[in-house]
Amino acid sequence: HQGRAALEEKNYEVACPKFAESQRLDPHVGTLVSLAQCEEAVGRLARARGYWQQAIDLARTLVDSRQSVAQERFDQIDRRVPRLILRSAPSAPAEMVVRKDDVEVGRMNLDAPLPVEVGKHTVSVSSPGFEATTTVVVLGEGETKEVPIALGPALPATPLPPPPPEMTVTPVALHGKSPLRPVAIVAGGVGVIGIGIGSVLGLEAIAAKGQPAGVCDPTCNVQANARNGALRE
Repeated sequence: HQGRAALEEKNYEVACPKFAESQRLDPHVGTLVSLAQCEEAVGRLARARGYWQQAIDLARTLVDSRQSVAQERFDQIDRRVPRLILRSAPSAPAEMVVRKDDVEVGRMNLDAPLPVEVGKHTVSVSSPGFEATTTVVVLGEGETKEVPIALGPALPATPLPPPPPEMTVTPVALHGKSPLRPVAIVAGGVGVIGIGIGSVLGLEAIAAKGQPAGVCDPTCNVQANARNGALRE
């Protein structure tokens, strides 16, 4: 209802989105008719043609009496819609990408008259290894133009980077014995001596601890000190 009210007021920028949303939520032949009228009023002839075609198809499915009206209006606007033919070359590479106004055109649509809007259109062609090309074409009402699909010149091959230089390892000859070896031997010897002293003191402490209370010979103090030292370890 809001779309129809806006259409009666010729507020097409409000009416067209309302009809489009209504058709998305609840498709009807009447909504497609109103949407086609709205798009035609703002000069988007190719879009209006598409909505008239949808109205014909839906009316045929629903056995709607408006099919004949939609067909008549479709025939009228179809003569006004410009056509663009993107003419491809047989030697075109398989990786070639063709775009019309930033929209990719499938290969099945090449060499066929494509309904487009009145005005300026940009056709770009790209493929790996070739320079991209861009062509601008302007079409008026009912006009048909061909644009040859051509790739730019081949790009120069990118040279491979040189291999990295080989790294060589020069062995270093050791003359004489390593200065670290005596240090290791000395450190090992000190460790062995330490272990021996600890073991002796531990045995003496154990022996002193096993003596009965009150019995002390001349070595008593030495053993007691060894015992105390062992307990603190």
